[in-house]
Amino acid sequence: MRTFRLLSIFALLCCVSSLHAYDFMEGGLAYKINSDSVTVRVTYKAKYTSYTGDIVVPESVTHNGTTYMVTEVGRGAFAYITNIEYYDGDSIPMSFRAYTTVTSVTLPTTVTKIGEAAFAYCNGLTHFEMPNSVTMLYSYAFAWCENLQQIKLSESLEKINGLAFYYCKSLSGIEIPASVAWVSFQAFMNCPMLSEITVDPANTVYDSRNNCNAIINTATNGLVIGGISTVIPDGVVSIGECAFMGRTNLTTINLPESITSIAYNAFSGCSNLESIYCYITRVFEISTSTFSSATNATLYVPRDLVNTYKNTAGWNVIPTITALTHNIVTIASNNKGTITVNGAEVTAGDIVEVQISSDANNTFVFTPRSGYVLYQVLVDGLDVTASVEDSTLVSRLHEGAKLVVVFSEEAGDVNGDGGVTIEDVTTLITKLLSGH
Repeated sequence: MRTFRLLSIFALLCCVSSLHAYDFMEGGLAYKINSDSVTVRVTYKAKYTSYTGDIVVPESVTHNGTTYMVTEVGRGAFAYITNIEYYDGDSIPMSFRAYTTVTSVTLPTTVTKIGEAAFAYCNGLTHFEMPNSVTMLYSYAFAWCENLQQIKLSESLEKINGLAFYYCKSLSGIEIPASVAWVSFQAFMNCPMLSEITVDPANTVYDSRNNCNAIINTATNGLVIGGISTVIPDGVVSIGECAFMGRTNLTTINLPESITSIAYNAFSGCSNLESIYCYITRVFEISTSTFSSATNATLYVPRDLVNTYKNTAGWNVIPTITALTHNIVTIASNNKGTITVNGAEVTAGDIVEVQISSDANNTFVFTPRSGYVLYQVLVDGLDVTASVEDSTLVSRLHEGAKLVVVFSEEAGDVNGDGGVTIEDVTTLITKLLSGH
């Protein structure tokens, strides 16, 4: 963690190294003329000087009779830089500290880029709305904005570069627009409160399938960014580098059987991780840094693989490795009754995953609404209705089992053809399993 911070500071220093110079000031803002000579970027004013309060950046600015369009927020524009030594009339940063009293910034729809470290250390920012004209968010753009709670990203944004939200310790949620084609694996490092993560369903590169609160690469089924409320869906095959790095409020994580690789530093800095429920049966080595911070965690694994995990590199740094005492199963129903599992009600009408005991029988109770009956119960496609007594099924289901519960009107005519046949059951099961 210390290494990352030192590298981060060095990179940020490089970003702000040439920001003491500007071409002109108007309306209290400093501007640098871009190479096209017709547009400008907002820039840093001077050493020991910063902007304060509520800032409104105009669409255009006129200086000495020439009007320029404002198209960028420049490198370190709103940072407060001290202790920078300059050589040869330019800049070589030697030491650094950043503060700011900026409380809000409103950008015009002419801005297309937010530069490196543009809002670094803007601790007065709690909310930020990015205009839909912005297509590029550079590294460290909002780094160390420790009080930033919410940000609305541009609907034209294409890239979120590395460490863009580094150590935004109050950021609780992020919505990735359909336009985003690339998110750096380091973009949300050390955001301990990051919980609600959604991807626009129209995005063709990433998704947040099954409301999993994560960013998943759709083509590779690799999890890129996770949060403290992430439920990793079955079918995800990899967890990327730094995916959960610095999520100090993460206490529990489930690793589905489909995972075949977990990258370097994936859970580094997750110092409060207590329970890791791992269903991976094809055990593979991982980096010793992956769970290096989980010094108080317990790893739960399939009973017959406990010794294998204890002797496999990377996993064996976890202090306690023991057998799983529960399985995860999927339950599908059609909102015509309620289901309880071991006394706890399962939300009707959804396809949900629930934990059940792996060491003992579990009790499933199916209660139809008034005017409806329990029509059929299937486990992995097999009809087990005959095993249901008094609306109760007692069973020890295996890991990954799929339970389908069909409630129907007393007539049982699901497809509306006037009769009760096997087609009625098939129609409903198809709808349930397709999510309709």
